[in-house]
Amino acid sequence: MNRLGDKLDLSALTVAGITMGEAVKDAEIYNDDVIKFLHTPVSSQLIEHPICNFVFDAVFHKTHPLAAQKVVTAVDLAQFPIIALYQGQIGRTRQDEFFKSQNIDIIPQFETSPSIVALSLCQQNFGIALMPSVYMMSNQYPNLASRPIDPMRNINFGAVTAEGQKLFDLQQEFFIELKNIADDWHSFKKTNQG
Repeated sequence: MNRLGDKLDLSALTVAGITMGEAVKDAEIYNDDVIKFLHTPVSSQLIEHPICNFVFDAVFHKTHPLAAQKVVTAVDLAQFPIIALYQGQIGRTRQDEFFKSQNIDIIPQFETSPSIVALSLCQQNFGIALMPSVYMMSNQYPNLASRPIDPMRNINFGAVTAEGQKLFDLQQEFFIELKNIADDWHSFKKTNQG
């Protein structure tokens, strides 16, 4: 934020009750690879830290006609309004790949950036969204149902660090916890699919 100071309104108040200028004035910058300018490129070598992999499910209101099926195809989905993420987001890319693999052109009825908005539109029975299966892990969406899609599409979650950058203990703990959640979800899905 300090680096962006000339582009910010530093007199704006923050939730802490101080101005933005006061908040960033002496702030130290950590994990410098997160925010980069064109004149300071990211390391030429990036290291991937895979965390988990999830399949995409079709998500829709629990009263939707497709809720009666165990698996849904692109042809099934193309009959209904599609809720999509904006172009350029990985979820949208996977969705487009899914339909193109079946020679189906889809124009989404709704487009949004946050997945939570797409899920909210599904809850209101406005259409169907393709989302990573883990999004249905909680009981946060009691009015939604999800079904596997055929052909299956995956999404990988992970982190990227510069070569030689040591992960902090907290980062390692976070990765382990995410992997545990993913493992729990995969076990839950296997137990409840048949």
